[in-house]
Parts: sequence; structure tokens; C-alpha cells
Amino acid sequence: MIKNKSIRWAASALLAAANILPAHAQQQPGIIKGTAPAALNGVTIYLIRDDGNLRSSLLDSAVIKNGKFELKDTTHQPFSGMISAVLRKPGQNVLPGYRRIFVKPGDVTVITQPEMKSDKNSMEGAVVTGSAYTKQQDELLAILAPSEKLLDELRKVNRGLTAKDTAAVVANSKRIMAAIGVQDSIKRAYIKAHPEYYVSLFTFSRMIGNRAKDIGQAKADFNTFTPALKKSQLGQQITAVIESSARINVGQPAPGFAAPDKDGKQLSLASFKGKYVLLDFWASWCGPCRHENPTVLKAYNRFKDKNFDILAVSLDRPDGKAAWLKAINDDGLIWHHIAELQGFNGSIPKMYMVNGIPTNYLIDPNGKIIAMNLRGEELEKALEKFVK
Repeated sequence: MIKNKSIRWAASALLAAANILPAHAQQQPGIIKGTAPAALNGVTIYLIRDDGNLRSSLLDSAVIKNGKFELKDTTHQPFSGMISAVLRKPGQNVLPGYRRIFVKPGDVTVITQPEMKSDKNSMEGAVVTGSAYTKQQDELLAILAPSEKLLDELRKVNRGLTAKDTAAVVANSKRIMAAIGVQDSIKRAYIKAHPEYYVSLFTFSRMIGNRAKDIGQAKADFNTFTPALKKSQLGQQITAVIESSARINVGQPAPGFAAPDKDGKQLSLASFKGKYVLLDFWASWCGPCRHENPTVLKAYNRFKDKNFDILAVSLDRPDGKAAWLKAINDDGLIWHHIAELQGFNGSIPKMYMVNGIPTNYLIDPNGKIIAMNLRGEELEKALEKFVK
């Protein structure tokens, strides 16, 4: 599956920002201060927040002087992030440096590093004190390290592929999903062992993202947390995500919409009422989508005369109309197509909580969702079950 991503950063982000503290505690900024090796004197050190989905924000910076620095967070919210200091010397390779931390308003996080211990990370071995959340995060990162190394290698492979390498993209995507599955198992074990940890709640929030796929499992996992965490602002946000996900799920009515078709004419989901319809989210640039198209075409040809149709919603971007139309023609997609040409920011993918493609929903003649995310043979099996 291809996911909506933006700016990549050195340390793969695991956790997203949220809030748990009472209002009076939020007024105190988080302070990060410490010592650094003499080699880093004159180097600018940065405080970077992990915003989730491989996005990051620069919050503060300072120049290391006499082996000391101080950074301040003024967002008044707990967050996972890192401090980063990159050493550049004429005639030498650039030496990156970073240390993952977890900032909480009111904390004074002290980082101690008397000497450099690595030629790959100038801040490796830095000791953090005064931050309970960083200690919790360090525990999680330590047990995730082997699987994270594998994921980094697989992501590098993905970055070297293009949409034309469809078979390779699909194969590598399956390996990535398998590795993520291993990580999820590790995270669930961590959460179960530490239901009182704020970082556990953070981890769970990142796991479900903006869409809980298995509502029952999500509710069961969420109920393992302490009452205080469940009532926190982050806990309330997670509750809202689970409730929203339940509304766009099997057994629920499919929300209506309309968008321009290939000829610019408005085509609505309501116009398919009385038929079984596969609502298929895809894009011309999506390798796994293009690889799946022959399977979808095979199913369409088999069931098109049995009260079945397909409405494909493109997540191509504003400059992607020509590529969208070309992909339809090249792949022989002879069903109905619409596009807002706004990528993941379109109203329809937002309505259906689409954060990765390919994604699809099978809707019955009464407009009710009866199946989701049918891939490969699963699509024909579902159609055999429902379309008579």
C-alpha cells in the first residue's frame, strides 16, 4: 500500500504529538540543556518535533558554546522528537548527530555527553536525565531496534523503485507490511506490559493513525490503558478516531458524494443505487494500484452483467489529469471514473478516511458497506458471495 507521506527525516518517527497535561501545567515550557563534546563547539544544535507520518517541525536552535547548550520548547505540549547537531569540517565527511527525546512541559531534560563515541552519530551515547517520558521511549526504541533496521533497509529499496516496477513494488510492499506487522506485535506487547505509560498511549495512537481498521480490536486495546490515560486529551482523540472509524465500516451506510468524471460531468455515488458497486480508491502514480488493476478488471468482466459496477476514485494530484487519463487507457479500465485531483486532500478520500491506496469498499444495492479492502482473490470471492 502506498501511504500519504511528506518530509522524511533521519530517525524514523514512531510517535505523534498530543496533550495530556492539565491547563496549569501547560504554561511551563520544556527545557532541554546539556553538555556536548568540545568537537561540537560552534555547531548549531536543533530541537525537532516528530509530527507523525514522517513529517517534522523545527522548534528551537542554539549554538553550542564551551561545550554547553540550552533549548526551549514553547508549544506547551508533550511530544516525541530529537535534538540534532551536524558536524561539518572542511575536507571531511559530514557527521550527523541526533538523540531521540520525549519532551514534557515543565520538565528540565538534561543531556550529558562528554565525548563522541561514534563516527556515524556525533550524539550517540548521550545520557538523558530528568525526563520520565524519554526513559519510557528509550525502552520501546530498544526493543524495536532490530525490526526498525530491517524496515529502513526495505524503505531504501522502495525509494529506488518507480511506478513502472510494479511487481517489485508490490513484492517489497508486502515485505514492508510483514515487517510492520512484527513491529505492531512488539508494540502491543509493550503496551500490555505498560498500560500506565504515556508513551504506550502515544504508540497506540500512532498504530491506529487516523483510521482504526479493526474496531473491536482497537476498543479492546484501548481499554487496557489506565482510566487517567483514557480520559486524557490524547485518549479523547483516540476515542474520536475509533468512533469515526466505526461509522465508515462494514454494516454502515456509504456516505454520498459527487465529483467530475473523465469528461468533467458530475457523477454521484447515488446514481449507482440498486447495484453492487466497488468504490475503488487508486492513482496513476501508485504502483500497487496499477499492479492490482488486472485483477479488478478480471472481476469486473466476470460480474458486470450481474448487477455489479465499479466507481474508481482517483487520488491523482492537481497536475495529474493527463497521467490519470493515460493510466485508465493503458490499463484498460472500462468502468466509471471520477477525480477531484486533490490527492489525499480531496473531500471523498477524507470522507472515507483513506490514508493509503489501494483501498476499496464494496457497497450493496441499498447503499450499505458490506466489505472493505478486497485484494487479489479476495475480491472475486466476495463477489461470488454477494453478487448472484
